[in-house]
Amino acid sequence: MKRNDITDISEKIFFQNYENLFNVYQTDSGDYYYNISRTINIPDEISTAHCKKYVVKYGDTWTGLAFNFYNDVKLWWIICLANKIQNPCAMPTSGTVLNILNEETVQAILSIIRDN
Repeated sequence: MKRNDITDISEKIFFQNYENLFNVYQTDSGDYYYNISRTINIPDEISTAHCKKYVVKYGDTWTGLAFNFYNDVKLWWIICLANKIQNPCAMPTSGTVLNILNEETVQAILSIIRDN
């Protein structure tokens, strides 16, 4: 019998959270994807006036990065959206350079969502 460990628990929790937040679609092959950009388009090239660069370190998670930069784990999806992350269930890869939107830009995005 397999013993559950903390990674089993977090994967279940994360999957359930994504499922509750966004529209979840399943492909014929059984893969899931999430529509996190229904109302917001972020350009491929983001001005340095709106973001800074961050190099992913081993152990970083989307929620951890959101907490470190925005003081709110629930804003992980903004980091994924700004970096065109297609599968937020996959953890960030060490060495990847991410665009981290500044707080003013994040607030503008949240205002757009509230107004829609």
